[in-house]
Amino acid sequence: MDKIVNPQTERILVNRLFLTGGHVQVDIVRSLFDTKMAGLLDGAGGASCHLCTASDEEIKSIDWVRSGFTINRLISDAGQLFDDVNEDHFLKLPSKQRLGITHKPTSDINIIAASPLHAYLCVFWWYMLLIYHLDAGHKVWSPSDDKVNASMRRIRAILLVKCSFSVDIPSSQGGTSTTGNIARNCFLDKRDFLKWATSSINLSDKLLLEKIQTYLSVVLRLVNSGNLINCSKMEELCKETYEYILVQFPWANVTPSLHKLLSHSFKIIGEYNNGRGLQNLSEECLEACNKFVRRIGKILPEKQHSLTMYEIF
Repeated sequence: MDKIVNPQTERILVNRLFLTGGHVQVDIVRSLFDTKMAGLLDGAGGASCHLCTASDEEIKSIDWVRSGFTINRLISDAGQLFDDVNEDHFLKLPSKQRLGITHKPTSDINIIAASPLHAYLCVFWWYMLLIYHLDAGHKVWSPSDDKVNASMRRIRAILLVKCSFSVDIPSSQGGTSTTGNIARNCFLDKRDFLKWATSSINLSDKLLLEKIQTYLSVVLRLVNSGNLINCSKMEELCKETYEYILVQFPWANVTPSLHKLLSHSFKIIGEYNNGRGLQNLSEECLEACNKFVRRIGKILPEKQHSLTMYEIF
C-alpha cells in the first residue's frame, strides 16, 4: 500500500491498495479548492485573503510587504468567533474586527487553497484592468468608470483583430471569454500582445507595464510548474514585484489573488508542496466540470448560492 500526504489537508491518503478479499472502506478527502469553494468552507467571504488575516490597508503597505505575510487564518479561530457571540450580533461587527468572516465555517480543516490556474486568470484580469485605467488616463481605481469601460471595449476589439485573443468578453454561461491559455500567452507576449494592448499608452507607463508583465509571468510560471523551486529566490522576486507595483501604481487596487500570488505562493510551495511548483494542485480538472455543476445547480430546490454549492459538494 502506497500512501501520500496531501499538502492541503495534511491527511494521509491511500494511493494504491491491493486486496485479496474482504470489505473496503474508502474515505474521500477534499484536496483541491478554487477560491469560491475555499470561501464557502472557511467562512471568510469578506476577507482580503483566505490565507492570512491582513486587512485591505495592510496588503497595500510596503512595510508589511517587506516583513512578509504569515499564513495564519485558522478554521478553529473562525469557529470560535461565532461561538463566542450571537451570530446576528457577530455579523454586525466591522469586517476588520471579525477578520472578514461572513458565515460559520463548514469545514474543520484549514484551507490552503493553491489555485494555480485561477492565479493566472485573476492576475491577468487585474493586469488588464491596469492597462484599461492607464489607457483611459484614469488613475483612480474604478473599473466601472465610463472612460475605463470605453478603453476596455476598444482594447478588447484590437486584441481580437490583431492577436486573435478573445479577452474579457462576457460569457452567457457566466464569467468571461478569457481562458488559462489566453492568459498564459498574453503574459508571454505571444502575437505582440503588449504592443497592441498598450498602443495608446504613453511610453513611460508602457515600460512600467512591460516590467510588471515580465515579473508576473515568471512568478506565474513558477507556481504552475512541477519543478523544484528555489523558494528563497522566489520570495525575493515576489516581494520585489509586489513593492514595485505599490510604488509605481499606488492608486491601483491589490486584489486578493494578486496578494496571494506575491505573498503566499512561495510559502505554499516550500511548506506544503515539498518545494515543487503547484502544477499537481491545478484546478483545471475542476473547471472542466463547471458545466455539470451548473446543470445540477439548476435542478436543486435551494436557490441560495452557498447552500446550493454545499449540496453539490
